[in-house]
Amino acid sequence: MRFAKVRLVVALLALFAWVGYIAYQALAYGRFPAVSHAQLLIATTVVSADVRADDEGKPVPTVHVVEELRPEGRADLVGQDLTVANLGATTGFRGPGRYVVPLIGGEHGGYRVAGQPRSPGSHNDAKLFIYPDTPLTRQQLAAVPPPPPGEGASAGSAPAGR
Repeated sequence: MRFAKVRLVVALLALFAWVGYIAYQALAYGRFPAVSHAQLLIATTVVSADVRADDEGKPVPTVHVVEELRPEGRADLVGQDLTVANLGATTGFRGPGRYVVPLIGGEHGGYRVAGQPRSPGSHNDAKLFIYPDTPLTRQQLAAVPPPPPGEGASAGSAPAGR
């Protein structure tokens, strides 16, 4: 009987240690945005831009490009102010600051935030995401392979998002 009690105590200690470790992981890393691979594959360019807020706390459609992240080796937008038509409809804006913004070409040479591509079984109510420019966001961005040349939004076969 004594051996059974010892096994029970050891099992309970192991359970509490495991639950404590999971709680530590949840609190230490917090909540962060998961970068959408599909959205990045649709985007023709991905920029790091300074986004300002209007009086209501919504993002101002004009952003200042600080760095061009994709396609690699391209820097013709750096230092420019771009008008992003649907920036006010995005999810992920937490106030003024630097954001990673996946873009596609819009009408009349403008830009739009890239949306999620259509997927079987999903509704056409996909949200548009922008991401805070943090080391974790950059790490996720680096893990997504670039689209093959001649495919995706650059070839004109992808939807223009919302």
